[in-house]
Amino acid sequence: MSQKGETGYRDIGPDFVPRSRGRVVCEVMDDIAVLYDEPSGVCHRLNPTATLIWSQLDGSASVARLADEAHRRFQGDRSQIEADVVALVRHFGELGLLDGVASRSEEVFADESERP
Repeated sequence: MSQKGETGYRDIGPDFVPRSRGRVVCEVMDDIAVLYDEPSGVCHRLNPTATLIWSQLDGSASVARLADEAHRRFQGDRSQIEADVVALVRHFGELGLLDGVASRSEEVFADESERP
């Protein structure tokens, strides 16, 4: 269950158009990104592939289109690449790093507030 007007991170699929939250600061060094979520004070280190995907989360491309770009760059099985990109974007959502997506903790607290 997500907050009103937000997508639950589990509902992210190929048609979802992700945008990183403005509160997340990203620094890239040698194809490795470090994300700093200012409100929570938490840092996340991304590998080169995740850094490439993160750099494209500007709200202009669907997850399927991001997978197409990754497929062109890395080759491999297209369906597996899409599954991996969906899983990565869901994980970003779960961590609270995406606009309009309820993080795991937001979903848990929303569920708790609905109990009698």
